Amino acid sequence: TSMGVRGIALEEGNEAIGMICIEPDSNQDVLVLSENGFGKRTDLDEYRITNRGGKGVKTINITEKTGKLISIQAVTDQNDLMIINRSGLTIRTAVEQIRVAGRATQGVRIINLREGDALASVNLIKDEDIVMLTKNGMAIRFNSNEVAASSRATIGIKGIELKADDEVVSVMVEEFDSIFMTTNTGYGLSYSVEDIPIVGVKAAGVKGMKLKDDYIVSVNNFSSSAVTF
Repeated sequence: TSMGVRGIALEEGNEAIGMICIEPDSNQDVLVLSENGFGKRTDLDEYRITNRGGKGVKTINITEKTGKLISIQAVTDQNDLMIINRSGLTIRTAVEQIRVAGRATQGVRIINLREGDALASVNLIKDEDIVMLTKNGMAIRFNSNEVAASSRATIGIKGIELKADDEVVSVMVEEFDSIFMTTNTGYGLSYSVEDIPIVGVKAAGVKGMKLKDDYIVSVNNFSSSAVTF
């Protein structure tokens, strides 16, 4: 029943969007991406170790052009990124193509977005299956190797065939065996990831949850052997 302690002091209108754990002598960099497709890598040494509860330092220069920060990852040159938009457009790019820059910079364009689109998910990948779920309850599963690596700042390829009123709400790298979906009106459904057949990209997917005047607001993955609802 404890409230916990303050990890970082936030100004009004600000909120935490993620957390990473990095060893002090690690060769990993800090990678951040914004909703409008901008990102950059920064050397860990740019961030001094401070006490908890402080204000922190600026990690990217946020502007109207970049949009809000949505993702933070610990990366090395050996990593690949899978970036998926709300529209289902998907790009796979090598981290080494994203140059290391100072903290208070805007970064570079990682993916070109069409008007009205925004990033839905950013994941580090190797050779895993990707599970993509949509607002209208559709689900698709495909191997990450279905998406060939490309240079940054491209539009990407279609990862799922969406209807006009649908969008991607969650993307997960398959290191789990079950999925729990929650709707706007409070309904929940749990099922095995094996119920979603593996198909190629650009497919329409299968119905993950039947909805009536409702939509998906949250999707979580878990190991059924470790969690009881």
